[in-house]
Amino acid sequence: MSNWKAYYQFVKPYTKWIVLTLLIGMIKFGIPLTLPMILKYVVDDLLMNPKLTVAEQVSKLFVILGGALVLFIIVRGPVEYYRQYFSQLITSRILFDMRNKLYSHLQRLSLRYYQNTKTGEASHVLLTTWNKRRISLKWV
Repeated sequence: MSNWKAYYQFVKPYTKWIVLTLLIGMIKFGIPLTLPMILKYVVDDLLMNPKLTVAEQVSKLFVILGGALVLFIIVRGPVEYYRQYFSQLITSRILFDMRNKLYSHLQRLSLRYYQNTKTGEASHVLLTTWNKRRISLKWV
């Protein structure tokens, strides 16, 4: 659990952006879910309705198809773009903050540490730890 606490100090400044990204993500994943509702309305309420004439059915069908076209082509593209953009932006900023903290920590270490530790060993530890954190942040 201490790893999550360590991550939280980097994530906390970006909570508003994360919430915004989650909301945009809900919209992004909700858009395709409207298709079954549209089809249900078209089949049950439009085509199976004996009270409507064929001309009324066709005109309502064109309105629904136009709305679906706007939703799937015009709205969905920018929503997907902004979700991906904000997700990458937040991840990049969190990783940048982590790098800065790591760099400042390395600068504060004593010269004795660098005398006692092999350069390759220190680099290996830093790079493997860094890659693990980067990969785990990608999936959060």
